Amino acid sequence: QYLSSSLGVVLVATTPFFSLILAHFFLPQERLNQSKSIGLFLGFIGVSCLTLLHREGGSNTTILLAQLAILLAACCYAACFVLLQIRLSHLPSLYIAGTTLSFGAVASFPFVLWMSPHSLQLWNYSTSTLNMICTLSLVHTTIAYFLFYSLVRLWGPRTSLVTYVMPFVGTTL
Repeated sequence: QYLSSSLGVVLVATTPFFSLILAHFFLPQERLNQSKSIGLFLGFIGVSCLTLLHREGGSNTTILLAQLAILLAACCYAACFVLLQIRLSHLPSLYIAGTTLSFGAVASFPFVLWMSPHSLQLWNYSTSTLNMICTLSLVHTTIAYFLFYSLVRLWGPRTSLVTYVMPFVGTTL
C-alpha cells in the first residue's frame, strides 16, 4: 500500500545478507570467508543501488516504516533457512511442506473469514474456478514447498540466494 511492489522485491532480496550473517553465528559449517564476504558486499551494493532508484510518494516516516517491515520479513525469512538446517534437516521434505501448509491454512482461515467473508460463498464460483483454486493451492503449492525444503536440505542457508532473482523479475514486470 505504501511501497511499490518492485521496491518490495528489491528489499526482500536482502534475505541472503541476513542468511549469511545468521548462518555464520549458528551453523559452524557456514562461516563467513573472504569470497562470501565479497559476495555479501557486492550484493549489498546492488540492492542499495536498486533501492535508491525508487522514489516513493507519501510521508517519509510511513515509507521508512514500510521498508523496515519488509526488511524484518526478509530477516525472518533468513532465520527460517537457518532454523530449518538446525532443527528440521532430519525430517522428510514432504512432511515439512505438508505441516507448514496445514498450519498456515488453519492459522489464516479466521483472518479470511474476518477480512472477506463473502469470498467463501462457493456458489458464486464456477466448477472450473474451484478446481483451479484447489489445484493451485493443494498440488502446485505443495510441490513448490517440497522442492524448496529439498533445496534447503541440500544447500542450507545458501538456498536464500534464489531471492536474488526477485528484483529482476519484480522490476521488469
